Amino acid sequence: SYDSTNNKVLIVFADQGDSDKIKAVVGTVSGTDITFGSETEVYNSGNNTFIDVAYSPDDDRHFVVFRDSSNYLRGLILQISSGSVSNVNGSSSALSMRSDGGNQTTAQRNSICYDTSSDVFVVAFIDTNNSSYGTVVTADISGNSATISSKVVYNSGNTYDNVIEYSAANNKFIVGYRDIGNSNYPTAIVGSVSGTTPSFAGSETVVASVASEEYGSAYDTNADRFILVYRNETVDGGNYAVGTVSGDSITFATPVVFNAVQTSD
Repeated sequence: SYDSTNNKVLIVFADQGDSDKIKAVVGTVSGTDITFGSETEVYNSGNNTFIDVAYSPDDDRHFVVFRDSSNYLRGLILQISSGSVSNVNGSSSALSMRSDGGNQTTAQRNSICYDTSSDVFVVAFIDTNNSSYGTVVTADISGNSATISSKVVYNSGNTYDNVIEYSAANNKFIVGYRDIGNSNYPTAIVGSVSGTTPSFAGSETVVASVASEEYGSAYDTNADRFILVYRNETVDGGNYAVGTVSGDSITFATPVVFNAVQTSD
């Protein structure tokens, strides 16, 4: 994630050489070069997966979501100071991602974005304790703590490979996902946040009528477009599709093949 306050880049990862403990490293860009500081252990319990991170310039905090060794969805609040990064709650501490503070239902394929208008993080995940429904919550950061909203389902069916991005121009977030209940088609839906409550007023949009997997995404703020990347299982190649948000819906141009041979990740 990019830290606009400190003009730094933060990379957060599970260190497979050290029991998948969560570590972070700060990068500094100069021209076309980037240099990195030392790795910092920000969560010292192991076996963590499905890590994603976003930054809030309003709070000057990075928020990390991940699945812990018990398969629960957890959060970390990180801050960069003087070029170093730390977990503001201590490296042995992770936050609950449930509104009542208890253990979250098990989750996977976590993805996060920051809603600049509502000043909350929006987290998309697959709720494996609820029939693998596609689900979102918000996390409202205040200092060293986070308030988590109730869960909201965006796809009441078997879901996988979800990604999320935010459009400041439209004040909406977009979730892209593999709809297993609909032939594994790549699909997207537009949501918004009121206060700290996420909701979905529009219908889902099928991106292409092909089986898909292994998703990535970005939001192009200059062109004001959502970009969904996925593997087309029919030809095993890499595809991308460009989406345009209008109100509570999104439409996609014809997908483009960027790699016609076997593609992964």
